Parts: sequence; structure tokens; C-alpha cells
Amino acid sequence: MENIHRLIILLKGTPGLNAKRSILRSERDNKLFQRVLTYTFDPRITFGIKKIPKYIQKGEFLTLNEALDELNRLVTRSITGNNAIDLLTSILESLSEDDAQVIEWVISKDFKAGFGISLVNDEMKPFSIYEVPYMGAVSYSPKRVSKILEKSIGISEVKMDGRYLNVIVRNGSVFMESRGGKPNPLMGCLEREALSLSKSLQMNEVVFNGELMVRDEKDRYVANGMISSFVSISQKAHDGHDISKEIEKFEKRYNMEFKELLEKISLVVWDFIPYENYLEKMWEKPRYERLIILRDGLEKIPENEKKFELIEYVYVKNETEAIQHFQEMLARGEEGTILKSYHGVWKDGKPTYQCKMKVEITSDLIITGFNYGTPGTKNENVISSLNVETSDGKLKTSPGGITESDMKFITENQEELLGKIVEVKSCGISQDSEGNYSLLHPVFLKIRDDKDKSDSLEDIIENDNMAKGLS
Repeated sequence: MENIHRLIILLKGTPGLNAKRSILRSERDNKLFQRVLTYTFDPRITFGIKKIPKYIQKGEFLTLNEALDELNRLVTRSITGNNAIDLLTSILESLSEDDAQVIEWVISKDFKAGFGISLVNDEMKPFSIYEVPYMGAVSYSPKRVSKILEKSIGISEVKMDGRYLNVIVRNGSVFMESRGGKPNPLMGCLEREALSLSKSLQMNEVVFNGELMVRDEKDRYVANGMISSFVSISQKAHDGHDISKEIEKFEKRYNMEFKELLEKISLVVWDFIPYENYLEKMWEKPRYERLIILRDGLEKIPENEKKFELIEYVYVKNETEAIQHFQEMLARGEEGTILKSYHGVWKDGKPTYQCKMKVEITSDLIITGFNYGTPGTKNENVISSLNVETSDGKLKTSPGGITESDMKFITENQEELLGKIVEVKSCGISQDSEGNYSLLHPVFLKIRDDKDKSDSLEDIIENDNMAKGLS
């Protein structure tokens, strides 16, 4: 399809992931569409402009391809500040109305069409878009635990349940990115501390993997709500919006001044990688060495700059000790633990030498639709449940249990939330007489705007088996 605008509108209006997959597959040789997708979704491509300037179409003097060529001057920062805004205005005024809309989507890094990098990379091979490296863990099984511990002791770390964050230091500058690669400077929080840790480690270019937390907040659900609000407010500030009302809502909801939250925000760090190795998605340094270096580096930081905390961990010799640590953390109110190989290297993906242990079944699913409340009830004018499914479309469910404030937020932001990831708690997997998979008693937990990839049916089955094995 030559008209990229028409293609994106088609994707926006097509319900269901499988139908979107079919459209993407049919366009796998469309070079212009590939370029538009790359400029929109590649987290390394940024334009340095917070919002679209006002413009008036003056004629079709540029093609969409030529417009993307011009945008390269913003990407390379050869033009910045007001000159960059003037250039973008000129580009938009020199395009057709449809192509100008495409450039607006590109600049905003979101088509709001219910699909993202993972779906594109699944369906448009061999074309692919760069994805942020992320080292995860496989689900628990006795066999996997035995494999991790067969040659050496293991490292059992507390499984954090905050907001994943990469903090990147490059030659004196600090960048923050979500698991999905979305940039957000977080109002300068943690920058001074990141530079101090980088200096302590004697590394000019380094990436820290960690989780945003709220100090002294014992209720992790309350803490997660605070962090979610903080990230959202910070993103709006970064995009040039007035955040005074959002701050007022936060202070009323949590009975806390926003500046107090800024003081309480911390980062629990569990890993670091030289920037070059991060881009290569592999670092051969063993886990135990990375942990010791990180511990020693954090100890050298002055007390007034210690907003970075080392992940809590213990060494375990066998599965009994690993299970004991896991149970101790559950009793303390933590989500669970991650058992890691003593000699494991850092690599992108889910290596089998890192095993997560938790009982509560949670799934990351993609939003495909919205359901208003039952007519005649107090929720008839707000979204009270969602339609969500796995990345492969093999499991579909409709979680409810949404709080009033979240119902209001979802109702007001349906277009932006379509295709985003939501975390759902359940009692396990169900299957009807026709073989269709769903979740037992699914309950909405939170929007995962830090992720852009949902679980597959296989992932959820693994999590279900893990919970049963640990119960």
C-alpha cells in the first residue's frame, strides 16, 4: 500500500492482534513503511522537540521520504532549539495533509494504532527494529534450579516490584529509558547520583539496570501508584505540558507534597553494563564479579548522594536454601526472588541461568478493547473492564476490578491506551470446551507503560506451573 497514512488508519481501525498481524505481513516489503516504523519506534531515534508546532499547509513540495531525510538533521542534532522547530514547521507545511499527519505521529513516537515493536518484528521479518536490551529470567522449575546450582553456589536476589529503569551515563550526560526504550529524564531525579556512581566505578559510559522505588513506603501497591504518577507527570513535563493540576491531584491522593516524593525516589540497582556491551547485548563478566564491583562502587558514594541502593541478596548452596529465602521474602511482603547463576554472564533475553520464583500469577497482556459498565449502574459511563490478549492471540480475557480513579483515566485515554500493556492478576489459566484459553478471575493491576511486549500463552502456562510448584 503506497499511501502510508491510509495504511496506518487501516491498522488503527482494525480490531484484534491477528488481523493487525495479517496487515503487517502483507507490507513486509514496503520500504517506505519500514522507514516510517523505524523512525517512530526505534528508541535511539529522537528529535529533540517536545510538541508539534502550529503550521499551515502551503503545498506538496516534499514527499514523505524527503521529509524523513530532513528529519535526520534533528536526529543528528545538526539543528537544535528554535532552528529545529522552524525546520519541523517548514517540513509539515511542505507536505500533503496525510503525510504531515504521518510526520506528527513519527515525532510523537506513537501511531496510537494498537501495535508496537514486538508485533512489527514478529510479522515483518527479515526487517526488524532495534529493541532495548533487557535481561530477564525464566520461570521456576525444580529442573532449572538444579541446573543453576549443579556446578556452583547460586545468588538469590529479592524480586523487585517497582518500575524498571535503565540509567545511561555517557561522557558526563545522563539519560533515562524505560524497558521499552521510552526516554524520560524524570525531572533530573537520580542524575547526580548516577554520575557519582559512574565516577566511583571509573566508567565514562555505563548502563545501570534497576527499579524505581519510594523510600520508607512499605505498601508496594501504594508505592507503585506513586511511581506511576511520578513517571506520568515527569513525561508530561518533558513534553512541555502544564503539570500543575497533575501535581495537585497527586498531593491530594497521597497526602504528600510532590517535592517530598522527589526526595524519596530511589533506584534499587542490580546490574551494570559498559555502554558498548549494552549495545552488543552481551557482557562476559560473571554475575558474582558484577555484583561485587557494584557493591564496592556504591559504598564509595557520599551519604548525601546515596539514592542508589544495591539489590538485596544471599548466597545459596542448594534448592532448599533457595526456597527458604523465597519463603522469607514472601513472609516479609515481597513479591518473590530471582535465583541467578554465580557465573552467569549479562545477555539480552531470558537465559535459563536466571530463574524467577513467585506465587502470585501476574500476566502482561495487550489491550485490544474497552467495555463500559452495565447500563443503569454507576459505572455505565466509564470503562469498567478491558479486552486483553497474549502476544500470540491464543489467550483472551477481560479483567475487571478497576478502581474508580483508574476507570476515569482509562475512559479519558482510550485512544492512547489501545495496544498498550496491562498487568493482570489471576488464579490461573482456564480453557473452555472449544479449547479457547482465558484466565480465572482476572483482575486489573496496572497499566505497564514501561513495557511494549506482552506475554505469550506459553509464558503464562510457565508462570502458572511455577506458582503451582511453589505453592
